[in-house]
Amino acid sequence: MNGQIALCADEVSLMHPEVLGLAEIDLESLEWLRTFSSGAALRDALCNGCEVAEVWVASAEDVEPANLIAALRKDGYVKEVCLVIDDATGSALSRATAAGVSTVCSLEQFMQRVSLEARRRSRMSEVAERGIAVSAPSSQGSVRQGNPRQSASSEGRGKHAPIEALGSGTLITVVGGSGGVGKSTVAACLAASAAVHGQKVLLMDADLQFGSLHRMLGAQGTATFDDAAADADVLKKLVSQASAGSPAVLGAPKRLEHSETLVSSVAPLACTATTLFDAVIVDTGSTWTEAHASLIEASACVLFVIDQRAGSVHACKHALELCNRMGLATSNFAFVLNRCSKEALFTPTDVSCALGGMRVFEVSEGGIEADELFGGGAAAFAVAQGTDLVQSIEALGRVALPQLFEKEEAQGFSESSGSSFFRSWGRGRRRRRSRKSHEIVVKTGAPSPEFRSVQQAWESL
Repeated sequence: MNGQIALCADEVSLMHPEVLGLAEIDLESLEWLRTFSSGAALRDALCNGCEVAEVWVASAEDVEPANLIAALRKDGYVKEVCLVIDDATGSALSRATAAGVSTVCSLEQFMQRVSLEARRRSRMSEVAERGIAVSAPSSQGSVRQGNPRQSASSEGRGKHAPIEALGSGTLITVVGGSGGVGKSTVAACLAASAAVHGQKVLLMDADLQFGSLHRMLGAQGTATFDDAAADADVLKKLVSQASAGSPAVLGAPKRLEHSETLVSSVAPLACTATTLFDAVIVDTGSTWTEAHASLIEASACVLFVIDQRAGSVHACKHALELCNRMGLATSNFAFVLNRCSKEALFTPTDVSCALGGMRVFEVSEGGIEADELFGGGAAAFAVAQGTDLVQSIEALGRVALPQLFEKEEAQGFSESSGSSFFRSWGRGRRRRRSRKSHEIVVKTGAPSPEFRSVQQAWESL
C-alpha cells in the first residue's frame, strides 16, 4: 500500500525518536509519515478527509493507546492499526486485542518496520523516476513498457519493479509457506461468498503447475493463463461469466511445461483484471517466485494461510524473513489459521505468539462434507449451505476485506438473486443431514445422496 501512514506519539517521543527505538531515523524527513501528538488531533484529521493506509499508535498526550485504538475502530476511517509497546504485559495485550488492534510491535519490531517501509518507499520513488511501468500483456504474453523480470536482473538478484493495481477493483492474493494448508479452499470459498453478496469476482489460479480451482467451482472448459497471455481480450470475455453468486475463473495452464514462461504474466494480468472486476482473488502456488513479490506490493490484502502444524508455522516465518530481506512491507497481510481444531498440538494463541503477536484469523475445519463438496466441483453449494467453514471465512472477509461485502446492504441483495436454488435447497437440510452424510461416506466410501443430487443439479445448469 502506498498511502500515507499516521504515527501517534506524545511530544517527547516525537522530539526524541530514540524513545521509540528510532535513534537513526529522522521522522521529519519521511514525507509519507504524518505525526500526531494527541488522539483528538488524529481523529479530527481522519474525520476531515485525511486518508492514511494505516495508523501506528505508540502513545498520546490525551488518551490511553488502547482507548484511542477503540475510538479509531468505532470511527471506521482506518482499517490497519498497529500498537507500539515497550513492555507487552498480558493485561496490555488483552486490552489491545479487545480494542481491535491489528498488530502489536515491540520497539525493536517497530524500528524494523519503519526501516523497511522507508526502504520500500525509496525504492518505489527510484522506479517511478526511471519511468518503469507495466501495462496489459501483449499478444505474445510479454509485458509492454518494461518487463519486471528484466528490470530485476539489471539491478541485482532479488530486486523487482513494483506493480500498481491499475483499476478500482480490489486485488487479494492468497499465499502460503507450504503445500496442503488449504489455500485453494480459502480462495474458492472467499470468491464464491463475495459473488453471492453481489460482487463481480475473478478467481485466478496462479498455481501454474498443479492448480485445480476450476474443478472446485465446476468451471470446466474455462479460460486459462496461457489463453489470457496470448489474447488480451480473454479477460474481457470472462466478465460475462461473473454473475451474481458465481465468480469467473481463470484456470492454471493446460500444459505443466508452460508454467515457467507464464510466471511474469501473473501480476500484470491480475492488475489489468482490476479494471474489469470488483474483486480479483489470486490463488498462488506453494513455490514462491517473483510473481509473489509483485502481487504482494500491488494487493490490497494478502491472505497468508497456515495451519496448526509446526512445519506450516516455520514455513510462514521463513517466508516473512524473505519479505524482510526484499524490503516488502507486510502491513497488508492477514494470517489465516485454516482447519482450526481444539485437538491440535498448537493453539491459535501459540501460533500468534510464534508469529510475533500477529493477529490470526481462525477458520473452522470443514470436515468430510467440505472435502466432498469442494472436491466434487460444488463450491457454490458449500457456500449456500453456510457451514462453519464458510461462516468463518465470511467473518474473515468482513473484517479484513469489508469492501467485498458492502454491496449486500447497498443493493439489498435478496434470497431471490444469485444462487438462490442452492441456498434454498441446502438451508433446510444441512443440519439434520450432515451427520448422516458423513456416516455414509465413512462406512461405504461412496458419495452421499446429497452429493449426487448436487452434482446432477450442477451439471444440468
